[in-house]
Parts: sequence; C-alpha cells; structure tokens
Amino acid sequence: MWVLVTLVCSSYHKGAKTAPIVIAKFTRLEAKVAIAKNNETEARAMVAIALHKKKVAKRSAEKVRVAQHVANARAYNYKNALVISWLAFVVLFIFSLVSREVGLR
Repeated sequence: MWVLVTLVCSSYHKGAKTAPIVIAKFTRLEAKVAIAKNNETEARAMVAIALHKKKVAKRSAEKVRVAQHVANARAYNYKNALVISWLAFVVLFIFSLVSREVGLR
C-alpha cells in the first residue's frame, strides 16, 4: 500500500510540475493559431483585392485594344482618302493640261 501511495503522490507531483509547462505551451500554440488565422484572413483579403484589380485591368486592356483597333481603321481610311484625293488631283491636272493643249491648236 505504501508503494502505491508513493507512486500516486510522485506522479501527482510530476503532474503538478509539468502542468504549468504544458499550459504555457498550449497558450503559445493557441496564440500561434490565432496569428495563423489572422494571416490567412489577410491573405484571402489580399487575394480578393488582387483578383478585382486583375479583372479591372483586363477590362481596361480590352477597352484599349478596341480603341486601338478603331484608331487603326480610321488611319487606314484617312490614308486611302488622301491617296485617292491626290490621284484625283493629278488626273484632273493632266486632263486640264491636255485640254489646254487641245484648245490651243
């Protein structure tokens, strides 16, 4: 009986000695878990912001692409109009010279 009481008392004392250590470690782990959850929440918020910015950038890039296409089409049309107008001017000039020569004879 004496051995049993000694074993129970010694295990109780060991438990009493280790309990504060275990509680402190558990408290540190709880703090780490809280920090990890906070970091995860911040990371998710940052990802959501980044996805929103990506969507806005894609929309903006598409608008720029369409505007560039329209500008290129207008430039092409203006260039064609300029070439046609100069050709018409040259043709009219040649016809006027020919008609003057014909009229002078």
